[in-house]
Amino acid sequence: MIGEGMQLRLIGYWRSVNEHDSSLPDPRDFIDPEWDESERARVIDYLRQGRTTSWSPGFSRCRLCGSSNGSKTLTDGTFVWPEGFAHYVAEHAVKPPQEILEHVWRELDRIARIEPDVAWWREQRGVAKARHWLRWRVEIGPCDLRATNIIQQIAGGVLGWDRAERIYTELSRKGTARITLSDRGLADEVRERLTGARVACTIVEERVPAPDTLLG
Repeated sequence: MIGEGMQLRLIGYWRSVNEHDSSLPDPRDFIDPEWDESERARVIDYLRQGRTTSWSPGFSRCRLCGSSNGSKTLTDGTFVWPEGFAHYVAEHAVKPPQEILEHVWRELDRIARIEPDVAWWREQRGVAKARHWLRWRVEIGPCDLRATNIIQQIAGGVLGWDRAERIYTELSRKGTARITLSDRGLADEVRERLTGARVACTIVEERVPAPDTLLG
């Protein structure tokens, strides 16, 4: 938990390669092509699992390859970093300083040693009001090619680029698209961003019965 008045340490923000007088570090100085792959994978996973503290209306660009690189700010309660930090580690072998790596190992080791309280969960009972899945469908369009590109950028930043590609394909083919989400907050975030970009969209609530076969 982040205590009141506690200062987070900022990491993963880089100078532009064209800004020679920038005070931020140059990501090229951190590239280590010989970095152990398994260790790097653990760092990537840790960075991607940070808690979101905020997001920006625009998207950052990778200083090394120029790709769109997310818009969220993430934290683990000690460090705070941009969503795209994991991209530098995954795609360009940008290796964080040793102090950060040691912090990651300590946190992973601490979490691995925590024993779960199984008894407490076994005693819990649901509200038993209905057995259904609640979903929210974001309906987009119709829209033109310009809007399609904007939607792809927004979807990529919120939902991930694999899903954004599928949405782009659907929009290109039909001019409309549907995004089904089980998280109302995420659905609202998508709608807010789309509305901010002047893309027509609505949210429709769906209740889907949960099949008995789930329990085997």
